[in-house]
Amino acid sequence: MLPRLIRGLGSHDMRILIYKRTHIGDPDAKCQFGNQGCMGRVRGFAFDAVIGVGGISGWPKQEGIAMKINWVGRCPQKTDNLVDPRGPLISFRPKDFRLFEHQGPLLADESLLLAKKVFGSKARFFFGSLSHAERKEAQRLLHRILDLGALDHLQLPNSASSGGTACRVPVRKGRCRG
Repeated sequence: MLPRLIRGLGSHDMRILIYKRTHIGDPDAKCQFGNQGCMGRVRGFAFDAVIGVGGISGWPKQEGIAMKINWVGRCPQKTDNLVDPRGPLISFRPKDFRLFEHQGPLLADESLLLAKKVFGSKARFFFGSLSHAERKEAQRLLHRILDLGALDHLQLPNSASSGGTACRVPVRKGRCRG
């Protein structure tokens, strides 16, 4: 059975942001997304869950996150962001957040439709363009990870410092682009 959060929402109602990451450290082990300014204004979109997947360029490969599920979060809580005013700082409750970074599984091994969507496009993120089947697959992935704990053995320890690399694409005042 799907949890109430997912069961209660039609497939068109659960808004899931899927994006390609370039580096580790944002979000961090404190369950905060936007701590280094990454994904700027996109963090302000009205979403219910996020799936962060390592991109395929040189930087994600160097970071060891390429093509892997790096993190997932559900039920975001948004507050003002002192690091990057382009978008809010987003926090997740520990039960609604998993951080895998380089230890995450390949997206294609967990969700073939989403892998084809994400890696078959040059787009950096996907929000409203998921098909019905892709949305269902994303919901199943979130359920497996967050409700069933299917990948908990890959999760970074909560005590780990993020130690991530700050975004290498600086914009005004050293903030992360896009």
